[in-house]
Amino acid sequence: MRPTAPGRPRLPVHVRPLALLAGLALGLTSLGLPAAAGAASARAGTTPTRISSWSAPASVDAGAPVQASATVASAGSDAGRRVGLQRRTSTGWTTVSTSTTDSRGRVRLTWRTSASTSTSTVQLRVSVSRSGTERAVASSARSVEVVGSGVDPTYPAPEAAAYVDQTLDLVNAARAQSRRCGTTSHSALGPLSLEPRLGRAAEGWATAMGEQDFFEHVWDGSTPDRRIEAEGYRWSAWGENIAAGYGTPAATVAAWLKSPGHCRAIMNGAYTQVGVGYAVVDGSRYHDYWVLDFGHPR
Repeated sequence: MRPTAPGRPRLPVHVRPLALLAGLALGLTSLGLPAAAGAASARAGTTPTRISSWSAPASVDAGAPVQASATVASAGSDAGRRVGLQRRTSTGWTTVSTSTTDSRGRVRLTWRTSASTSTSTVQLRVSVSRSGTERAVASSARSVEVVGSGVDPTYPAPEAAAYVDQTLDLVNAARAQSRRCGTTSHSALGPLSLEPRLGRAAEGWATAMGEQDFFEHVWDGSTPDRRIEAEGYRWSAWGENIAAGYGTPAATVAAWLKSPGHCRAIMNGAYTQVGVGYAVVDGSRYHDYWVLDFGHPR
């Protein structure tokens, strides 16, 4: 059932425009250390932590979830340890799912793979964050074969298609008019085209925010640029707007346009394409989640 009072939704924005528009960038002040910095984190603790076992399936169908499990052991309490399932990328390791251990140090982690036409192999590992004097540690890597369907993945999902179309129309209607975003004036712009790779990244992030109960652009090593690159999108400019709890495309786009940073992202002439992500997650904090992933191809 839809919450009657979802709270005041937040609207963070991160923009990485072309160099000539670098003045529009909002700093990644919350980024912190990447997930690959496990060795430095481990030195901060004094008590060893062990991942006594971890398992993942040898193969899954593209678009299906990977269900992994592990057991964490240390000299102190094993309950409540933060554990991440990490995927190897071209630049290191990025966290795709997080959870915490139970009273016996056991944890289950779920990562939903992207729909794909082709079969690929991914490297996964489990990473345990430092807790007090307990050291951080990462497991050995395991290979998981992601079996492609042989047909083009559907974007947008059928249940989201109408809202995706409405959101795109509203964003392009906004760009078609000159406007002020805070103290900055913007001339009218041409429309953005819907790009499936950006769309799948946006749709996946909207779903992840609802299912994993967070509301951020950057979460445990996952960043907007890495997400769109994982879908095969090579960019010369990118940006992202997110929102939650607004219920309809009209209310969501209106809220973005009232926020100077989000408005500037919509009115950014560096972008020519966009992906619209929309997901409803029953029982979640905000119920409905929205993502715009902007891009300009390389």
